[in-house]
Amino acid sequence: MAAGTLFLVAAMVTAALAAPQRDNPKDATILEQENDFNGVDNWRWSYKSSDGSERQEVGGIVDGFLRTIGNYIWKSPSGQKYSVNYIADKDGYQSKVEPIEEKVEPPKIEKQLLLSPNAKLSLIGR
Repeated sequence: MAAGTLFLVAAMVTAALAAPQRDNPKDATILEQENDFNGVDNWRWSYKSSDGSERQEVGGIVDGFLRTIGNYIWKSPSGQKYSVNYIADKDGYQSKVEPIEEKVEPPKIEKQLLLSPNAKLSLIGR
Protein backbone atom coordinates (compact mmCIF):
# COMPACT_ATOMS: atom_id res chain seq x y z
CA MET A 1 0.00 0.00 0.00
CA ALA A 2 2.85 2.44 0.80
CA ALA A 3 4.39 1.86 -2.64
CA GLY A 4 1.04 2.64 -4.31
CA THR A 5 0.66 5.85 -2.29
CA LEU A 6 4.21 6.90 -3.09
CA PHE A 7 3.60 6.22 -6.79
CA LEU A 8 0.37 8.28 -6.72
CA VAL A 9 2.08 11.23 -4.99
CA ALA A 10 4.99 11.09 -7.44
CA ALA A 11 2.58 11.02 -10.39
CA MET A 12 0.66 14.05 -9.03
CA VAL A 13 3.86 16.04 -8.44
CA THR A 14 5.10 15.19 -11.95
CA ALA A 15 1.78 16.29 -13.48
CA ALA A 16 1.85 19.58 -11.55
CA LEU A 17 5.41 20.36 -12.63
CA ALA A 18 4.66 19.47 -16.24
CA ALA A 19 1.80 21.98 -16.49
CA PRO A 20 2.37 24.74 -19.05
CA GLN A 21 3.88 27.90 -17.62
CA ARG A 22 1.85 31.08 -17.96
CA ASP A 23 3.37 33.94 -19.91
CA ASN A 24 4.24 36.95 -17.84
CA PRO A 25 2.84 40.10 -19.52
CA LYS A 26 6.01 41.94 -18.44
CA ASP A 27 8.20 39.59 -20.51
CA ALA A 28 9.45 41.10 -23.76
CA THR A 29 8.73 39.43 -27.07
CA ILE A 30 10.72 39.79 -30.29
CA LEU A 31 8.87 41.96 -32.84
CA GLU A 32 11.50 41.99 -35.60
CA GLN A 33 14.64 39.94 -36.13
CA GLU A 34 17.23 39.74 -38.90
CA ASN A 35 20.18 37.37 -39.04
CA ASP A 36 22.40 37.48 -42.10
CA PHE A 37 25.33 35.22 -41.30
CA ASN A 38 26.54 32.22 -43.26
CA GLY A 39 29.60 31.47 -41.11
CA VAL A 40 32.09 32.60 -43.76
CA ASP A 41 31.45 36.19 -44.87
CA ASN A 42 30.64 39.38 -42.98
CA TRP A 43 27.53 39.31 -40.82
CA ARG A 44 24.64 41.54 -39.90
CA TRP A 45 21.95 40.93 -37.33
CA SER A 46 19.37 42.94 -35.46
CA TYR A 47 16.23 42.69 -33.38
CA LYS A 48 13.51 44.86 -31.88
CA SER A 49 11.48 43.78 -28.88
CA SER A 50 8.16 44.75 -27.34
CA ASP A 51 9.78 46.45 -24.34
CA GLY A 52 11.46 49.04 -26.61
CA SER A 53 14.91 47.49 -26.59
CA GLU A 54 16.67 46.92 -29.88
CA ARG A 55 20.08 46.01 -31.22
CA GLN A 56 21.95 46.10 -34.53
CA GLU A 57 25.39 44.73 -35.29
CA VAL A 58 27.62 44.29 -38.34
CA GLY A 59 31.01 42.67 -38.43
CA GLY A 60 33.67 40.93 -40.41
CA ILE A 61 37.38 40.70 -41.06
CA VAL A 62 39.09 44.04 -41.79
CA ASP A 63 42.82 44.06 -42.55
CA GLY A 64 43.15 40.59 -41.05
CA PHE A 65 41.39 41.49 -37.78
CA LEU A 66 37.84 40.97 -36.56
CA ARG A 67 35.85 44.22 -36.43
CA THR A 68 32.34 44.60 -35.00
CA ILE A 69 30.26 47.78 -35.02
CA GLY A 70 26.91 48.02 -33.34
CA ASN A 71 24.29 49.82 -31.33
CA TYR A 72 21.72 48.83 -28.75
CA ILE A 73 18.94 50.65 -26.93
CA TRP A 74 17.65 49.68 -23.51
CA LYS A 75 15.38 51.09 -20.83
CA SER A 76 16.54 51.39 -17.23
CA PRO A 77 14.27 50.38 -14.33
CA SER A 78 13.53 54.09 -13.84
CA GLY A 79 12.18 54.29 -17.40
CA GLN A 80 15.06 56.26 -18.98
CA LYS A 81 16.12 54.97 -22.41
CA TYR A 82 19.81 54.75 -23.32
CA SER A 83 21.65 54.22 -26.59
CA VAL A 84 25.02 52.47 -26.63
CA ASN A 85 27.19 52.69 -29.76
CA TYR A 86 30.23 50.43 -29.84
CA ILE A 87 33.17 49.26 -31.92
CA ALA A 88 35.21 46.17 -31.10
CA ASP A 89 38.37 45.58 -33.13
CA LYS A 90 42.13 45.10 -32.80
CA ASP A 91 42.24 48.21 -30.58
CA GLY A 92 39.75 46.79 -28.07
CA TYR A 93 36.16 47.61 -27.18
CA GLN A 94 35.10 51.25 -27.30
CA SER A 95 31.59 52.33 -26.41
CA LYS A 96 29.63 55.52 -25.93
CA VAL A 97 26.46 55.63 -23.82
CA GLU A 98 23.94 58.43 -24.32
CA PRO A 99 20.52 58.97 -22.78
CA ILE A 100 17.68 59.22 -25.27
CA GLU A 101 15.42 62.18 -24.69
CA GLU A 102 11.92 61.19 -25.68
CA LYS A 103 9.94 64.13 -26.96
CA VAL A 104 6.21 64.00 -26.53
CA GLU A 105 4.56 66.05 -29.24
CA PRO A 106 1.08 67.35 -28.60
CA PRO A 107 -1.51 66.15 -31.07
CA LYS A 108 -1.95 68.41 -34.08
CA ILE A 109 -5.33 70.04 -34.23
CA GLU A 110 -6.54 71.34 -37.53
CA LYS A 111 -7.50 75.02 -37.36
CA GLN A 112 -10.73 74.33 -39.16
CA LEU A 113 -11.79 71.99 -36.38
CA LEU A 114 -11.49 74.74 -33.77
CA LEU A 115 -14.31 76.86 -35.20
CA SER A 116 -17.85 75.76 -35.88
CA PRO A 117 -19.41 76.74 -39.23
CA ASN A 118 -21.51 79.45 -37.51
CA ALA A 119 -18.41 80.88 -35.84
CA LYS A 120 -16.65 81.03 -39.20
CA LEU A 121 -19.57 82.90 -40.74
CA SER A 122 -19.61 85.38 -37.88
CA LEU A 123 -15.97 86.18 -38.52
CA ILE A 124 -16.66 87.25 -42.09
CA GLY A 125 -19.71 89.29 -41.10
CA ARG A 126 -22.63 87.10 -42.10
